[in-house]
Amino acid sequence: MKRVRKLQARRIPVLPVGDVVLFPGCVIFVVLNKLGFRQKTVDKAMASDRMLLVVSDHANTGADPQTKHIAHFGTIGRIAEIETLPDGSSRVRVDGTQRGKVLRLTRKEGVFEARVQPIDQRRGKLGRVAAKALNYAMDLFFGKYTDYCDATGHGSGDMLRCVADPEGNHELWCDIIAGNLGPPIARAKRQELLETLSPLKRIRLLSKILKERIEEFLRDPELRKKVQAQRQLEREQAREAERQREAEMASKLEKLKQDIVAMLLLPPSGPRATTPRVAELPIMPIRDMVVLPFTQTQFVVGRAMSLAALDQAHAADNRIFLATQHDANVEVPKPKKIYRTGTIAHILQTLNLPDNNMKVLVQGAQTGKAMKIDQSQGYFRGPIETQSELKELSPETITVLEDTWELVRHHFLPTGDQLRLLESFHKDGPLECIRQAIDMITAALKRKS
Repeated sequence: MKRVRKLQARRIPVLPVGDVVLFPGCVIFVVLNKLGFRQKTVDKAMASDRMLLVVSDHANTGADPQTKHIAHFGTIGRIAEIETLPDGSSRVRVDGTQRGKVLRLTRKEGVFEARVQPIDQRRGKLGRVAAKALNYAMDLFFGKYTDYCDATGHGSGDMLRCVADPEGNHELWCDIIAGNLGPPIARAKRQELLETLSPLKRIRLLSKILKERIEEFLRDPELRKKVQAQRQLEREQAREAERQREAEMASKLEKLKQDIVAMLLLPPSGPRATTPRVAELPIMPIRDMVVLPFTQTQFVVGRAMSLAALDQAHAADNRIFLATQHDANVEVPKPKKIYRTGTIAHILQTLNLPDNNMKVLVQGAQTGKAMKIDQSQGYFRGPIETQSELKELSPETITVLEDTWELVRHHFLPTGDQLRLLESFHKDGPLECIRQAIDMITAALKRKS
């Protein structure tokens, strides 16, 4: 079980929300009446730090809940947005951040307030048993539960409206699924999930609830037929979409072959620039992926050395050298276990996630080769050799390169093939790289057929 730290209690407004149970990582929308207690509660939170505790109202009284009906365990949320509706009322979006327990609840001038004990659970990767249990719960949810909810009118359009991105954060998936179970699951069951702090116990309880509800759905023969028909329609639509996509990619490949022939017939623009340039940059090893020039890529960063490298890049010019590590399972690779050829990328956007990881969006700029990799300052950095000619590429060549990378990704070329393309790009130039990519894609198509 993950260790639960005891954080300092604080006093914040309390927002009862009827039959809804908000989970960390999820979002709810609450409509406010101008003169109602919820409007006063939101006003009080906005006058401070936008934080409030979202709890269920057991009696679902709506207009005037009683203290005895308010749950003493909820989710601390942040008011993210307030929208004024045509009738003069307001709609508030609240993003769930962490669990909270009510120590003492009071009501003054119609507004509930409480001394709340935040519960901070250190999220991240689960143990083997818990991860296996979570995979089973996810299979139930995405494989069957959402289909039956669609068929009964509780469609998946209301599901998975999550604030946090669960990528790289397995435990958060459990809260996101629990927060999107919707009306088919009784409020008491959802509240029990919220109050279960052990990740393994919570995942097992979630699986049990899903399984029981799916068994109830299966007892209805008409509902089963409806779900089967819907699945068949979705499969046919998916097959048709894939056929169209394959035809589009085949057309692009033929155009790419014609483009490269046209490029070969063009008169040379001058001798190829071979004078390398060297820049000292922070280096981030990446796992099981290759960032290519002229592409945008998004991924999650959690390792301390990688976060430190991002900080250094932000403090300078937002450039960072991304190089694939040999073994994706190694947490802190040695410099000799990082490929020397990689891509210099511009950091376009970063987003802090609830589990202390960071989501990063980068734009590949040009290839480079690490002449040396140093880790003495708590992160990887080193001199990166680049070729100056890349800045002189024509817009037409860049378009051909972008089409090439789209085909490479569509046909899921292995990481090893992508690394060879990157090496060719850096050593031999874009034209030879595109020719190799065409050969690799053609070979992949032959294997597929």
